[in-house]
Amino acid sequence: MLDKNGSATLVRRGPSGLAGFTEIGIALTLEAGLGVGKVQFLRGTTAACFSDLFGQSAPAACRSLALEEVEVSWLAPDEWLLTGAEARVLAMIERAAMFGDSCLATNLSHARAAFRLSGARARERLAAVTPLDMSAAAMSVGDVARAPLSDTGMFLARLPDSDGQPDFRIVVDQTMAAYAVRMLREPARTPGAVS
Repeated sequence: MLDKNGSATLVRRGPSGLAGFTEIGIALTLEAGLGVGKVQFLRGTTAACFSDLFGQSAPAACRSLALEEVEVSWLAPDEWLLTGAEARVLAMIERAAMFGDSCLATNLSHARAAFRLSGARARERLAAVTPLDMSAAAMSVGDVARAPLSDTGMFLARLPDSDGQPDFRIVVDQTMAAYAVRMLREPARTPGAVS
């Protein structure tokens, strides 16, 4: 969107049209206000920089760690996604400035939509829209992945159980949020495995 000076501004869509749904055994809810950021270190500087920034060593590939109300999740070698309280995510991104050109830290909060998918049928629903193995053995608490969600992409995190049932965080590009909700509400096929 262009403002009166011709500058581009990002418009954050509210929850209208992005309301989740609740069915027997499954619930999808919008995580409004969730902070989302990305931190990437210059190859060769990661071990030292990560420890200096976060106060501990980096999580293993496809895993996350909880730190100061923020989940720090592996995305790729030398790259992590931060999700959690928006003020905390922003503070971590600002602290990353101390590394200068060795670190690229970006606030993605206004460009992403985040959802929680939970319930006894959550794994089954995810298996219908992604080729990932959604079994408990393949996707346990603390596991994370970048994966297809039907015809778009998502970041998926396995969170601790909610009321004794599986709980997942799904983060998608904001422009694909309504599509993601529709696919999760009425999946057309079952490409993944679940048990």
